[in-house]
Amino acid sequence: MTNPPNWNPDDGKSARIISVDIDAKTLTGMAKEGHADQFTVFCDEAERLGGTDTAPSPMRYMALAVAF
Repeated sequence: MTNPPNWNPDDGKSARIISVDIDAKTLTGMAKEGHADQFTVFCDEAERLGGTDTAPSPMRYMALAVAF
């Protein structure tokens, strides 16, 4: 990946700041609830890993992020 033309992170004018407000909490067992800005997502693990398989696992979310 290359920088856009005329982009200099040291000039004090071109730097980009990206901010995302997130928080996560444990529900029951391996289930989690996460919030990123106005969005809510849930994750869980497969039964063989101690979860109830009610939502995608964290690793599946990572794979989706790469695909996007």
